Amino acid sequence: MRIADVLRLAKDHMVTSKLRTALTILGIIMGVMAMTAILSVSEGFGIAIREAMETYFNVRVIFVTGIGTFGTQECKLYLTDVEYIRVHMADVVNDTFPGVFGAVRVQVNSTYWTNYQLVMGSSHEKGQKVWPTLYVPLKGKIPSDVDKKGVVLGYKVALFLARLKFKTEDPAVLVDKTLRLRVEMPLPSTAVEGTDIASVTLYREVTVMVRAVLKETGVNLAGFDVDSSIIGTFEAVKEWFRPPEPTNEGFAQISARIEWRSGEVDEVDGAELKTLMEAITVDDETLWDRYVDWYNTRMADYDELASIIVVYAKDVDYVEEIEKRLKDYFEHTGREQAKVIALKAYARAIEGVLGIFRSLLIVLGVIAVIVASLGVFNTMTTNVRERVKEIGIMKAIGATSGTVLKLFWSEAILMGIIGSFLGVLAGWGAAWVIAATGLLKGIVAFGAVFTVTAEPIMTLEIAIWSFTVSLISTAIFGYLPARWASKYDPVVALRYE
Repeated sequence: MRIADVLRLAKDHMVTSKLRTALTILGIIMGVMAMTAILSVSEGFGIAIREAMETYFNVRVIFVTGIGTFGTQECKLYLTDVEYIRVHMADVVNDTFPGVFGAVRVQVNSTYWTNYQLVMGSSHEKGQKVWPTLYVPLKGKIPSDVDKKGVVLGYKVALFLARLKFKTEDPAVLVDKTLRLRVEMPLPSTAVEGTDIASVTLYREVTVMVRAVLKETGVNLAGFDVDSSIIGTFEAVKEWFRPPEPTNEGFAQISARIEWRSGEVDEVDGAELKTLMEAITVDDETLWDRYVDWYNTRMADYDELASIIVVYAKDVDYVEEIEKRLKDYFEHTGREQAKVIALKAYARAIEGVLGIFRSLLIVLGVIAVIVASLGVFNTMTTNVRERVKEIGIMKAIGATSGTVLKLFWSEAILMGIIGSFLGVLAGWGAAWVIAATGLLKGIVAFGAVFTVTAEPIMTLEIAIWSFTVSLISTAIFGYLPARWASKYDPVVALRYE
């Protein structure tokens, strides 16, 4: 029997059993629609996460930090390291710059200062270059790197200060306002060991001008919470935390908080502290002598130190090479404790989780198609049972088992083709509805790192994949009843009631 005749007979029987055929095709449509929509959602999540990684993290960035797990300085980083990277890795590095961390208190009124607030000293200009979508002002203008008095506030710290100082929920009110910062520098315990003094904390007050408040980002970069930071220039912040020179002029610029072992606390100016330290002697050594020794040791390389080094690759493909070269460099210089953090590694980890998530969605989609194909199996099994005598007659007049197989299998495949095609169109429509209504926007968040806004994305590859999987599944489940039909003995089939 010709293929055309087989297809015509299969079509005629489908038309004869309109309701059963329609319900079977509807089941296929629903299964394929579910699979298509699920795959489009998965594709949308993948693209959204990749864009978020580029937008928020910039996977071309590598951090080098000497700060350990518990916030302790495990190894020193120097400006000479920055220069080495700039010169010797110029073939793969676009730019590199240092940063310094600290903590300050902010004056609210004449008697109240806030708790410690994170301060970051870096380059405003290079920060805008590396994170153009993060370093965006809500209000104000990002200052230049020559503006030593200008600072930028993260959204959360600006909102915190707006509530305290101005009783408002608008963080932008801080723009063009002056802030008074209290920079504290505790002396090491060895400086007062053997005396009645428990601790001495030096502090200086610095006045700054808020040039801009950043938009809320929700981003934490290698321990640097953008929203909770006060950001100044590298040189300015380094100067804020510089211990006073052991001279009358140096101590005239600072004040101190002295905690006595008795529990009493004194607030003194720098001149009074200097006089006190010169008067207290332990083992023929004054506290002033100890301070001079400590200062000379501490300041031997202070001007050359950095808390963190930011390295910006020329291309994301160079990140692994830069990471390896940085690790080799710091190991060669005896600073194995330096941590090299490539944001691309975070991207790989997140994409790994995404891969598992997408695989799960694909499995769910395939299950939906298989469940729909079971309807084909049920329909074709019923058809075979109802047409046993017809099978016997066909075989009695010369039809082969192969002809019977093709006749029934063609019917299942035709239902699969129609249902799969319409299912893909329905899935495309479901994806459009989800995208148009914004049902998935903003629901995926990775902790406090970044928030993903996702919507389904339909592609030709998804359509072909869904159609193919459905058709194969339908063909497999339709083949079994067709095979049974082809195996009927004509004598037995003619006697079937």
